[in-house]
Amino acid sequence: MKASVISTSFVLAALTAHAEANTRHQGMVISCPMYGKVWGSSAMSRAIQEVKALGVNKIQIHPYARIHKDGRITFTPARETSYLARAVKIAEENSIELFWKPHLAYWGSFTWRGAITFSSESEWKKFFQTYEKWILDHARFAQRHQINLFAIGTELDKTVHRPEWSEIIKKVRATYRGQIIYAANWDAYARVPFWQDVDLIGIQAYFPLAAENKPVTKAGVLAQWKRIYSQLHGLSKTHKRQILFTELGYTRSTFAAYQPWASKNQGPKNRALSLQKMLLEESLEAIKRHDFVIGAYLWKWMPGFAPWERDFAMQDPDIQATIQKVWK
Repeated sequence: MKASVISTSFVLAALTAHAEANTRHQGMVISCPMYGKVWGSSAMSRAIQEVKALGVNKIQIHPYARIHKDGRITFTPARETSYLARAVKIAEENSIELFWKPHLAYWGSFTWRGAITFSSESEWKKFFQTYEKWILDHARFAQRHQINLFAIGTELDKTVHRPEWSEIIKKVRATYRGQIIYAANWDAYARVPFWQDVDLIGIQAYFPLAAENKPVTKAGVLAQWKRIYSQLHGLSKTHKRQILFTELGYTRSTFAAYQPWASKNQGPKNRALSLQKMLLEESLEAIKRHDFVIGAYLWKWMPGFAPWERDFAMQDPDIQATIQKVWK
């Protein structure tokens, strides 16, 4: 009888550990040149198999809508965008989960998504009316295809103070039954007033890990992450929500510790590569040490050949080996 109890406990513990492991996000953003047609192509299937070999267990794609200077958003409905449905099918065929994270294409209207704001109420009204139509269209698509995680917004840091977000979240909840998340930029997450209305706290985790023009050391990077995680732990406890790094990555640049997103000052290739590998490895290892952060999505993997992929260089053999070292 005693042996039976021990055996049952062991099985339950193993099942629990397996379930917890499956909730961890070892994710990759599979991005696109220009528009997302590549997501519905054979290159997408190859890309999924390539990233799975690194230990990736979930992928993120980011279908676009266009935002105009006056706040108007224009888009093609997801159900009419054939390559999106094909992308879902390809993910299913390759046995990998999808994170659906719609992005606003800001080029030509704003400097980046975090700069989107308006000076008149008429522009705010136009923005939220059209944004709601677009995000609900994708919420319906995500529900129809049983996608488990859906982002209601990404880096819209100068809009989150507006009361319209409350209604958008309610309407997404009425449409979509999976988990919802908002992806705040690394320097703006503390200003988001609706964390308790979503299921997960999303952060675009491009945190600077060193000061400008200062030597970058492993000890310094670890100390900076320690400070960051202390702040994030308080955020998680306050709102009783786990945190997901909705993007994480470092350009191949000698500036990567100071501005992880910037491709300027690439510097000597060997020095930049060494820094990129160290930053990525230590950042992924740090996630494993903090239960309240449930994973990260690496920015970014470009299916097939893309000359501009050199910025984050996920396909570089050295970077692939770094990811495998932590995630396999």
